[in-house]
Amino acid sequence: MNSRNDPLMRKDWIDWSRGILMFLVYVYHSEVYYGDGHSWSWTFVPFFLTGFFFISGYLFCKDLYAVSLSKKCKQILKGLLIPYLFFTILFIVPKFLFYQSDVQQLIIDVFMFRASWFVVVIGILQLIYAITLYKSPSNKKLFFTTFVLFLIGYLSVYLYQDIPTFIANSSWLQSPLLPNRFPFCLNIAFVMCPFFYLGIVYRQIERGIKISVKALIIMIAVYTIIISVDRLYIGSNITIAMHEYINLPIVFLYGLLGIVILIEVSKRIYKVRFINYIGKHSILFYFLNGIALQFVTKVANIISIGKGGGYLSIIFIAAIACLLTFPVVWFITRYFPFLEGRK
Repeated sequence: MNSRNDPLMRKDWIDWSRGILMFLVYVYHSEVYYGDGHSWSWTFVPFFLTGFFFISGYLFCKDLYAVSLSKKCKQILKGLLIPYLFFTILFIVPKFLFYQSDVQQLIIDVFMFRASWFVVVIGILQLIYAITLYKSPSNKKLFFTTFVLFLIGYLSVYLYQDIPTFIANSSWLQSPLLPNRFPFCLNIAFVMCPFFYLGIVYRQIERGIKISVKALIIMIAVYTIIISVDRLYIGSNITIAMHEYINLPIVFLYGLLGIVILIEVSKRIYKVRFINYIGKHSILFYFLNGIALQFVTKVANIISIGKGGGYLSIIFIAAIACLLTFPVVWFITRYFPFLEGRK
């Protein structure tokens, strides 16, 4: 069955893509909590988070001229805001008890929408583009909005180097726990908006794009070569959560190439049951991945699994944490579906 032309398969490839990207989130955080360096993440950092923004843009609307601002606001409220407030408030106590974090700062970060930045950015991007398309939708308007916002976001990367003292010392405007984030993570959202925009554009032109298996293999080879050469000789980097970028335009190109590869692979595989499940409930896996990884890491350190946090142990810890998240996600979707925006 050709997933390109079957609307029923479209959801499968999207869930498969998001499932793969979310597992890469587990791998990245496994390096942080358990590893001794970026063993794997340098291979996927350019696209594993930007890919989510691209897919979010793809899912944003079928028709630019049929976007309802009121409906989008309701979707953001139910699908993002309620889960965000529930989980970020829920995790305040554990963060205080186990990491002695400043409770006041934790509360401020939640209500200034800096905690769980990833969900905040997706919500902000949806709101921005819904407002942009309100009353007078057009492709030119979308492009202009994206261009201006990206310039502002890119400029903010450099402005942070000379941020005024009164801003740096304000716990409301800047957080020592979550540095380099504006309230509502606006600076991050502005830098990431091109990927959201390109997701919208891709949906409009999707039917006209055909990439052969041979072309896909060449693209994978090119990505592998470029990313390896960069790591050895250039040193480009993207750390979205910290609003830190080295050679951002180059990394964006890698990211786009990685996203295209992921999409084309997903449309050919599109269904592996447990991966699709992760993708379908990716927001819950996102909120729970940190606590699952910290638990598995503590146990692994006690029994000395994979001493030193090497390559295989990073994947192993990520896989175990991901598996442990499944029953919790099932429980939430079964009894508290509103926590992922469902009735």
